Order: sequence, then C-alpha cells, then structure tokens
Amino acid sequence: MRRTDREVTDPKAIEEIIETAEYCTVSMCDDSQPYGVWMNYGYRDNCFYFHSAGSGHKLEVLRKNPRVCIQLACDTQVILSGAPDTWSMQYRSVVATGKAQFVDDPAAKQEGLDILLHHFAGRGFSFPNEVLENVTIIKVPLERISAKENLL
Repeated sequence: MRRTDREVTDPKAIEEIIETAEYCTVSMCDDSQPYGVWMNYGYRDNCFYFHSAGSGHKLEVLRKNPRVCIQLACDTQVILSGAPDTWSMQYRSVVATGKAQFVDDPAAKQEGLDILLHHFAGRGFSFPNEVLENVTIIKVPLERISAKENLL
C-alpha cells in the first residue's frame, strides 16, 4: 500500500467499514476482459456472501474463473476547499480478494441469506424450500483484505 499513513490494520475497524457500507463491487475476469457488478452483500467470519438469480453472465464468468476482487467504500465526500490541486476525498474503504464458491446445501443457503439480510435488515428471515431452490448463494472466503481511510 502506497499510503501507509492511511492504512487501517485493526480487524474491528475493518469490520466496521464492511458493516457500514451499503453495497460493493465484485470484479472478476471474463477471459481477458475485466467485468464488475454492483452487489448487495453480507459478511461474517472472514467471508462475503452474495445472492443471484440462477443464470446470467456473472455466474458464467465465476464458473470459469472463481477469483474475485471485492471493493466497498463508505463515508465518502469530496472536499473542495482551497485551490483545486489541494482538493481531496474523505473515505473509508476495503479491498478484498478470494475465490467464489457456489453454495448448494439448502441449510447453507438459508444461512447465507440470513447473513446477507442481517446486513440490511438487522435480522435474518426464514425461506421456504422453493425460494432456496431458486436462489444462488455465492460465498467468498477471503484470502486477502486491506483497508484505508482518509477522514478529514
């Protein structure tokens, strides 16, 4: 990391950034083309969880190459004080990498949905089997995570 003065190393502070952000970008590689999508997420025990419909380009790409980069930010604000060459950006951000895994077990799908919904609603929900059968849950155990902040 170039700006080590902005690096966040405290695991609790990193988790707080993850809990505060509303959505993230999941980037992957479609052969030689970069491909990224905005996604809702949940996070627990060093793993991100995502949900998806059962088909689509994103799933095709992940089946060919499960490596992903996850990026999120919160508390962002452009600071336009002084001359333009001194303007800055306030932010807290996380960048993480890992390999996407498709969750097939219905109980594990329910757990993934609980984690995801807890992020947005503060609690989990119970789903009937037909919902669990029709949703795709993607789990990404993290291999690497880094965080930065610039709070002016």
